[in-house]
Amino acid sequence: MEEEGFVSLWVGKFKSNNDLQNYLLITYTEDGDAIPSTFEKDFQIDYFDEDFMEAEYFDQETKNLPALLDGCSYDDAVIPNFIRMKGVSILLY
Repeated sequence: MEEEGFVSLWVGKFKSNNDLQNYLLITYTEDGDAIPSTFEKDFQIDYFDEDFMEAEYFDQETKNLPALLDGCSYDDAVIPNFIRMKGVSILLY
């Protein structure tokens, strides 16, 4: 589902950056048809534009949401908005 002015945040735990990249990997048939990633299958996502996806792997575990989002696109707007959202904890469990 696409909605202008909204961002989706997905947080997960992976053993390595390679595991994260493999989870997000979209492959293609010889005819050029996309084969959905495990991420897309797990969350039943029909399509998303890979050009707008950002994924980051951290070697050190942290539960601090602002630290996880620091450096992402539009972080000056994204971080305060997630913090202000009702029911969203700054610390991830």
